Amino acid sequence: MNPHRKRKLQRDIFISLHFLFLPLLLLNNPAGAQSAFRFYSPVSIDSLLRNTPPEYRLWDASENIHMESIPDSILLQKGDSCYSQGKTDSAILYFNILCRRFNEKKRLDSVDLPLKETYMEVQNRLGVIHLKSNNNILAFQYFLSALDLCNETKNKRYRTTILNNIAIMYAQYMDVEKAYSVFCQIFEDAIQEKDFYGASFILNNAVSCALDMNDPEKIKPWITKAQDSTLKEFPLSRFASGIGQSFLELNEGQYNTAKAAIHAIWKDIPLLEDSINGFSSAHFHLGRIFFEQQRYDSAVYHSEKSLQYAQLRGNENLIRDNFRLLADIYMKEGKKSSYIRMADQYIRLLDSTFANTQYLHIKDLEFSTINNRYQQKINALEDEQFFNGRIIKMKDRIIGISISVSIVFFLLLLYVYRQKKQEEQKNRLLFEKNAELLAIDKQNKTAFPLANPIGKSTSSNMDYSQRQELIVKIHQLMDESDLFLDPEFSLEKLSKELKSNTSYVSHAINETTGKNFASLVNEYRIKRACQYMSEPENRNYTLEYISSKVGFKSRNTFYVSFKKYIGLTPAQYLKISKEENRKKSDEHPSKYQG
Repeated sequence: MNPHRKRKLQRDIFISLHFLFLPLLLLNNPAGAQSAFRFYSPVSIDSLLRNTPPEYRLWDASENIHMESIPDSILLQKGDSCYSQGKTDSAILYFNILCRRFNEKKRLDSVDLPLKETYMEVQNRLGVIHLKSNNNILAFQYFLSALDLCNETKNKRYRTTILNNIAIMYAQYMDVEKAYSVFCQIFEDAIQEKDFYGASFILNNAVSCALDMNDPEKIKPWITKAQDSTLKEFPLSRFASGIGQSFLELNEGQYNTAKAAIHAIWKDIPLLEDSINGFSSAHFHLGRIFFEQQRYDSAVYHSEKSLQYAQLRGNENLIRDNFRLLADIYMKEGKKSSYIRMADQYIRLLDSTFANTQYLHIKDLEFSTINNRYQQKINALEDEQFFNGRIIKMKDRIIGISISVSIVFFLLLLYVYRQKKQEEQKNRLLFEKNAELLAIDKQNKTAFPLANPIGKSTSSNMDYSQRQELIVKIHQLMDESDLFLDPEFSLEKLSKELKSNTSYVSHAINETTGKNFASLVNEYRIKRACQYMSEPENRNYTLEYISSKVGFKSRNTFYVSFKKYIGLTPAQYLKISKEENRKKSDEHPSKYQG
């Protein structure tokens, strides 16, 4: 790498890490960072750099390429591992890689639920880091961002953790009433989620707020909750209960009982996640007890011990309270210079312009965040209204098109219906006409309608009278013998029956009717088919059966010939015949019964 670029990279990273090096904070529990967080002292950048191994001071730019292939969950684990080992700078950089990935995917609109949950945890961790480095405004921004993701993913368990951290910030700025109300809310949420480990931390924070408010009535219910069999298993619950009980006994003037309550929890302090803070709190309460007993030497000893522990952890609340306690002790002892020195330290912490300014910034951030959330809801409602309007317009358009299509379809159906009715009327007229012709033919078989003779003068040996006589015999033979019902009926068989030759018979049929032998035979067969169709007793006959019964070998030939001669298809003719028979049956039920 170019030396100039390397120095520039080191300078940029050093500046970015100025507020990001901090001590161990994440809690060692199976849920990772699911539990509540407490106060830890800020550590200077110089001390961190002195105590940090060289390989963790600066990020190797060549590792960026390698890190791109690591899954988000592994990066999160690596960040947690570095953070738990005090390698805060490396932890920050792992978390920043995750943040960059999230922002890139967010721009591409490809953020899924697991990624949101991972980024939510990262935001909370970064908030805790900045909180412990006294960069409270940036910490609050991270917490609010994580809280928004919690609301999106509906992760109630992690929401408790984030709200606990926000409440701790309120407690730091002496807004203990608001912090206390948040602790009350999230304690019930933690119990519902069965996060009893986190509930023990929230209980301890709530007792601390109640102690700051000097309200015994707020402490009593928490002591009762700490006695629950489930919460009692955790050292922090027993510690909070003992501190609260000692406070109540002190208010009642029961000094020995108050000291006994502190000594009873002394064995639990080393089991706490932050035993130094525990010892600081215990020494402070012992100092108060000895102060009330006017045992000022013991009170000063325990207060100074508490102050040492509090300064080691950077617990500003306890530092401030110890300065006030020491000022009260020195005032009682008449040590004016020591009193003025302690009172001055107390006032400096209490009236810190920087702290007040930061608190105002945090309140502004909270207000703007709430406004942004409401604005997002308003925008969402406006978008929903806009899309609903578009949907309504689209529905109206679809309804209009549907009505138009329905009208066209109805008109088309009406047209088809009218065409069908006209066709049925036409078919019925054809049926009636053919029925009349068949009836006439049945009454007078010999009067079969003949076509006009074709070519009266012919070169044939037969004259006109002979042809007429022969054609009459043909008709009589066909009507009387039903020879045409035979599928094998031919011109030779007809000529044999007439005792004539095929030439004479064929010539007589052609010259007299204008048709050939096959057409004449098919007409007889079709007439017989019509007769079968018209008779009620044959109503169950199929067209295939009728076709074969009247002598047709081919179903197709039957259909073609029937349509040509009658003008209707066999199916149409059969349907009309059935309708006519049904009408006659309704008019004369006795005649057509059975």
